[in-house]
Amino acid sequence: MPKTCCAVGCQNHNMMLKSLSFHKFPKDQERFNLWLTALKRDRPDGTPWIPTKNSVVCNAHFISGKPSSDQTHPDYVPTLFNYNTNVSSKKQQQQKLQRHANALKRSMKTNPYSKSGVGVQETNAIVQKTAISRK
Repeated sequence: MPKTCCAVGCQNHNMMLKSLSFHKFPKDQERFNLWLTALKRDRPDGTPWIPTKNSVVCNAHFISGKPSSDQTHPDYVPTLFNYNTNVSSKKQQQQKLQRHANALKRSMKTNPYSKSGVGVQETNAIVQKTAISRK
């Protein structure tokens, strides 16, 4: 079944590029609502849009290219959309990821048994990967 990104103005679908990935809406109701708010999508009659079980968001709307399960990570909710008036540059996106990685490192120093330390290596790898891909 073809998948098409449900973000307003996005025309990405799974028949375009193999490098695209698509992500279903989270089952957690609070996070689901955050995603819905971020999409800012309404029906033509002005009523709120409700995603179906097949609705997906493509990786183009996440800074690192995929959603994160860490609530403090910038990719906990999709943030990159065409409607943003202050669209972040690649450098600003990189800085967001770096700040998140630094915060995780600090939390590990103060509490080495913290679960948040699990994402440090993953976030550092993403930061390094995006820095290398720009060169």
